[in-house]
Amino acid sequence: MINIRSSEEQVVANIKKYIGVGNFKVVGINSTLDELEKLGFNYNKEPQYKVEIGGKEFSKVVFYVKNEKLDIQNKLEFLISNEEVVFQTGNKKFINDLAQSSVGASLEDVLARTNKNGVAFFKDVNARAAKVGESELLEFLVAWFNIKNFVSKKEADAGQKPDTVTINFDALVKGDVSELRKYHAMAKDNEVKLMLHIDKDYVNVYNRYFDRATANLNNFIRYINSQEAAGYPPKGEYIVADLQEFTASVSSPKPDAEPTPQDIF
Repeated sequence: MINIRSSEEQVVANIKKYIGVGNFKVVGINSTLDELEKLGFNYNKEPQYKVEIGGKEFSKVVFYVKNEKLDIQNKLEFLISNEEVVFQTGNKKFINDLAQSSVGASLEDVLARTNKNGVAFFKDVNARAAKVGESELLEFLVAWFNIKNFVSKKEADAGQKPDTVTINFDALVKGDVSELRKYHAMAKDNEVKLMLHIDKDYVNVYNRYFDRATANLNNFIRYINSQEAAGYPPKGEYIVADLQEFTASVSSPKPDAEPTPQDIF
């Protein structure tokens, strides 16, 4: 006996995939399997937050995120270590407590640069050599916590100073995320704008750029355009538009990007 059903009846659930840019809440940081289960994430083994790549050990800082409107779950990962970021050219990456970053031969070199008006972009606010993953992590925290890390000339003339963003990076490298979890408890209702892209059939959160929840898409468009022009677009398929269900017609395949200098250790 064969039980025949109408072809109009859906008997196998379709797994929806989303692509594009939207607002997400952070619901967990380096969560355990038990914590993920309570958050509604479907994992079958304990997550590992240490990894070895090319004979070098890295720590992971993983933010588990949700878009409540579309019921999307995903994770944003940062690989971090205490090794300084050095490019193939020999230049280094530098960062400060405003989450500004710059690349140059030396700290003196990047601090000496000015625009046409003689104003230095990269401020000497605890300026230092950046560790692997440090600048991306701080940029994410600025967007998520909505930190005002800048002031206008009028505000500066009135004596206002930008807010800084600091974190115990050494503790994070050792796997201690208690400081981040403390901040998460204070900002649990904050949202952050993230981009989903599809690489090798997996939906990933793009971990090179983030924006404040209230921002429109203009900043994302400018950043992705600059990455495309430089030859380093996001891997796989992506669109810089509001989140939408992925179909073959939504995005055309794009070639995988070459590794960025940050990926070469």
